[in-house]
Order: sequence, then structure tokens, then C-alpha cells
Amino acid sequence: MRTRKANDVLLVQNIQLLPPYGNLVEHRQRVAKLIKRNMAELSSVDDLVRLEIMDRKEAEASLKTREKRIQDLTSQLLDAQEIERKRISLELHDELSQALNVFKFQLLKIEKELREDQGAIQEECGKLRGYVDDVVEDVRRLSLALSPVVLEDIGLTSALRWYIGNLPYNFNVVLNIEEIDHFFNDKHWITIYRIIQEALTNIGKHAQAINVFIDIKRHDDTVIFFIEDDGNGFDLTKTGIKNSSGKYPSGSGLGLVTMNERVKIMGGVLDMWSETKKGTRITFGLPFKNEGA
Repeated sequence: MRTRKANDVLLVQNIQLLPPYGNLVEHRQRVAKLIKRNMAELSSVDDLVRLEIMDRKEAEASLKTREKRIQDLTSQLLDAQEIERKRISLELHDELSQALNVFKFQLLKIEKELREDQGAIQEECGKLRGYVDDVVEDVRRLSLALSPVVLEDIGLTSALRWYIGNLPYNFNVVLNIEEIDHFFNDKHWITIYRIIQEALTNIGKHAQAINVFIDIKRHDDTVIFFIEDDGNGFDLTKTGIKNSSGKYPSGSGLGLVTMNERVKIMGGVLDMWSETKKGTRITFGLPFKNEGA
């Protein structure tokens, strides 16, 4: 009986604590309006986020399209450059070399017709013939540099061995190279050849190196090319060149930019390290389709 009476007292007290019915309805309406307004604001924010995400995706897609377009144009430009180099190479070989050889034979003919007492003229003719031989050799070397026909004759690996073994620079070369011809389409051989050629030309012209180490080998589905010299080196921060943690080499010369573009066209990555008086190291990897190679 006492318990029931106590429960009745608590019930009366709780009822007295509740707000009047009208106030409770107004409170609920205010809460509903507040929730509705907040939901509208959240919906608006959600729409803005969606728009921002869409804008970013569209910007990324547009950027990728532009990069692909630039890469395609660069590839076309390099292909056109190779065609022009081949044309000039043929002209040097077929026209200038032949003209120099004709001149050499004319000198021989003149020498044979000279009298014995014209020894001074004979000596001069001999010197001229030697000079012509040197020019013919220079033209041959320039022709091969412009369009390395040895690629078609002996393949990429042998052509690289031949080129590196006949460099006209005063530094020692240590070469370790695996057979890599079968990893790449023969259309890409000239691209790889040009990258190596550009790197070694830079060393020969600017580095004043004593030793150059070259290592070319396969690692999984990538061929790694490693070229290091002990020459002058340079400060990457002053030339605008970035290392692997930044952007590709640029700002220091067209040769380095072209090297990087060639690597990118083949889907590879180029990294450069250099330090003043400590030499330079260029590393790039070119992927290939692993079909049981």
C-alpha cells in the first residue's frame, strides 16, 4: 500500500515537470525546423563537395589528355628528327664522301704526272691526301653518329658495344652489358641508342672525366641503364635539375631534356645525381613486356 502511494507521488511530480502541451508542440516544431535547416545546409555542402570532386577529376583528366598530347607530339618530333638525320647521313656518305674520294684520286693523278725535280709539290700533295683521308674518316664518323646503320646490321647490344668502344673521348670506359635486343621492339632501338649517345656526349664535352662506368642489365620486367663518371659534376639546385624526388631534368640544356623525353616515351623513368667535383650518375629504367624472355 505504501509502495503504491509512493509511485503515485512520483508520477504526479514528473507530470508537473513536463512543459505545457502547447509549449511542447512549439518546441518540437522548432527542433524540426532546425533539423530541416541543418539537413538543407548539409545537402548544400555535400553538393559543393561533389562539384569540387568532379572539377578535380575533370581537371586531372584534362591534364592527362594534355600530357598525352604533348608526349605524342614529342614522339612525332623525334621521329621526324630521326628521318632528317638519316637523310643528312646518306647525303654525307653518298655525296660528300664520294666528292672527297674523287678529289683524292685527282691528287694521285697529279702526283704521278709530276717530274722528279718537283719533290716539294709531291710532298704537298701527299700532305693533302693525308688531310683528305682524315676528313673522309670524320665524315664517316659524323654520318654514323647521325644515323647509326649498325643498328640494322648487328643489333642494339652489339651497336652499343661498337659505339662505346669507338668513343672519340679521352676517358676509360668499364662496360657491363647484357644482351637486351629481344626485350625491345627494334623500332625502339634507335631511342635507346640516342639516350646512351646523348649521355656519353655530355660526359665527353663537359665532364672532363677520367673514368666512366656503364652497366646495362635486366631486373624483373625492366632493363636498368646505369652511367656514372668521376668528372666535374655540377650543382643540381643551381641548374634547375631535379633528382628522383622531384621533377625530371630540365633547364640545364636541351640534351638532358631530350633524354628524359625519350625515356618517358618508352614508359620509363630517369633519375640523375650530380655533385660538384664528385661526378655525375644517370640511371633510367625501361619496362618491357615479359613474355618468357
